Amino acid sequence: IPIPVSVSFIYCFIKLCLVSIPCMLLSTVHDRDLEEDIEADTSGDVRRLLTLLLEGNRDESYEVDEALAEQDAVSLFEAGEDCFGTDESTFSFILATRNYLQLQVTFKAYEAISGTEILDAIDKEISGTLKDCYTALVRCAKNPQLYFARKLNAAMKGAGTDEDTLIRTIVCRSEIDLETIKDMYLEKYDVSLKDAISSECGGDFKRLLLAILH
Repeated sequence: IPIPVSVSFIYCFIKLCLVSIPCMLLSTVHDRDLEEDIEADTSGDVRRLLTLLLEGNRDESYEVDEALAEQDAVSLFEAGEDCFGTDESTFSFILATRNYLQLQVTFKAYEAISGTEILDAIDKEISGTLKDCYTALVRCAKNPQLYFARKLNAAMKGAGTDEDTLIRTIVCRSEIDLETIKDMYLEKYDVSLKDAISSECGGDFKRLLLAILH
């Protein structure tokens, strides 16, 4: 996975108070610096988005400002569908700094203003890695548990298994909302997460994941 997509995935569930953890783990385990990797491996709007995420300035409250949501929805519309070209800086700032409840209200206001769902607008207006990052951030903001259920399913589809995504997601969500993710997985795919892992994984790795799931 290219580094921008991987980093956007990580920051979908790293809390503000833990923003230094991915940097610390990358440095300790892989002898690499996340900030240096971003500087070396990305550029332009992708680098600016990841830098915003790395700064950890997302509002982590549960407060919703309806007026701000309307204002942000208008700003997003004017930065995308309502202009020639796209002002990516507006999208990046709003997606990287507003709390998730605020973003949910903003997305509804955006659809009311534009007649277009925010993911469809991003698909039409943005391309490449930046679109992948925005899509991950929007999906996580709209329904984090569904987002992670999809990530887990994708990690087990096709030939081979993405063990890194499986262990990272299950461990990081184990004390947050793993039970809800399990329910969401069953609802969406008509198979329990436990049965899916039992079918797709093996050996000590399977036993480890199943132990965490219990």
